[in-house]
Amino acid sequence: MTIVDRISAVNNMMQSSFKNAITSVENIHQTAAEIPLEFLQEFGYPEERAEKVRESHRRVLRVLYGGICDAHEKFGDLLVMQASGLTKFVGGMAGAGNWTPPAGKTQPTKKASGAKKPPVKAAPKKAKKKSIKQSASGQADGEQPDASTGNAEKTQQTERAEQTQQTQQTERAEQTQQTQQTEQTEQTEQTEKAEQTQQTQQTDA
Repeated sequence: MTIVDRISAVNNMMQSSFKNAITSVENIHQTAAEIPLEFLQEFGYPEERAEKVRESHRRVLRVLYGGICDAHEKFGDLLVMQASGLTKFVGGMAGAGNWTPPAGKTQPTKKASGAKKPPVKAAPKKAKKKSIKQSASGQADGEQPDASTGNAEKTQQTERAEQTQQTQQTERAEQTQQTQQTEQTEQTEQTEKAEQTQQTQQTDA
């Protein structure tokens, strides 16, 4: 039994079960729709009109549920056709030699346990630097460190202090200039306003 035969068998089983479910739903719907008609007939509704309403409702239900069943059946047939076409395509490719099925997983070969790894040679230790020995011997002899390094640090500190002082002085000078400029602009604005007020007073007089 091929894969396509299995798919078609499953499709037929699904189609039959689906049709049975749809017919049961259709019958329930029909009975639920006839209840109000029977209730109206008891109160004098004419039977001919009630029968026409029943027939029209049955037609609507047949079209509705029949269309659902047809769509489901066509969808199942399409799946079977796609499966058969795919199997034919794969068979043709395999026959032409352009495709090979995936092989099973192969376990990696284990290395022989008897083979030993070559011993690793230890790296030679580095000799201590002579400078460390010389410095240690100099300290043991009581040699004093050179004073030139201390003088250089002091000069660097003084230069940094001078630079900071200069920057502070320049910033202060710039601030004073800005304040003077703002005061001058305010004075000019005040004089212009005073002149404008005088002119307006003279024109009014």
